[in-house]
Amino acid sequence: MGCIIVGIDNGGAKRINEYSPYGHLQYGSGEGKAYVNFLVQTLKPFIDSAYRTYSDPKHTAIAGSSLGANISLFAALSYPQVFGKVGLFSPALYISDSLYDFAQKCTIDPGILAYYVAGSTESATMVSNINKYDDLLNHKGILSYNSSVVIHADGAHSEWFWKREFPTAYQYLFNDVNPAYLKEFEGRLNRNTRFVPNPASDYTEIKTWPFKKITVFADNGKEVFTAEVNAGNYKLDVSNFENGTYYVEFDFGNTKITKKLMVTHK
Repeated sequence: MGCIIVGIDNGGAKRINEYSPYGHLQYGSGEGKAYVNFLVQTLKPFIDSAYRTYSDPKHTAIAGSSLGANISLFAALSYPQVFGKVGLFSPALYISDSLYDFAQKCTIDPGILAYYVAGSTESATMVSNINKYDDLLNHKGILSYNSSVVIHADGAHSEWFWKREFPTAYQYLFNDVNPAYLKEFEGRLNRNTRFVPNPASDYTEIKTWPFKKITVFADNGKEVFTAEVNAGNYKLDVSNFENGTYYVEFDFGNTKITKKLMVTHK
């Protein structure tokens, strides 16, 4: 099953107004609500009428970078009956406190899936703003809200970075819509997830795609460790584990895989 990607141009000098749902003393009036209404009332109905689409929220995502991420987030929260998934590349959340006020007031749809990605040095507040917003939505959505926050040390507020990260964001957002794709995706996750070293003595470095949670089970099925991660690489301390075989479960949000880890203390 393929995906139709619609790239929407902006008005150049009016980009900030178009992508801002709220007015700003420095940047001017916000026309973002009208922009989102255009997407929902005009553009998407045209795409669904002209092409063979699955038009439900589970099969519909909106994504953007910087201010485009802001308006994508606003659109997904405003119209959960239209957008079930949202990709947020380096969101410029600093520009308006009203975005946080809006999140406080809105109701989180149980099916929404969000993927945040940014660079750790893009700005002084980029990472903290993302975590603040994600925590806010997570608190409101309780167990329903499903998200992944991915921060890269080499990330930049630039098109080359967003282009590089798009395939992973796409795979995260849409790995639940096609059983055949999900099976193939799980196969790739299994092939590309590894422990270095394995067997491990004091620790092992986990190399894989961004995952939400890790749980370690002993050979007898007893849970010995669990942690929220939201990252792709992770250092697992096994210094307190007894010698033996362990099964490590990775939760990627919409799918899980389990890998075997041996612990042998010297």
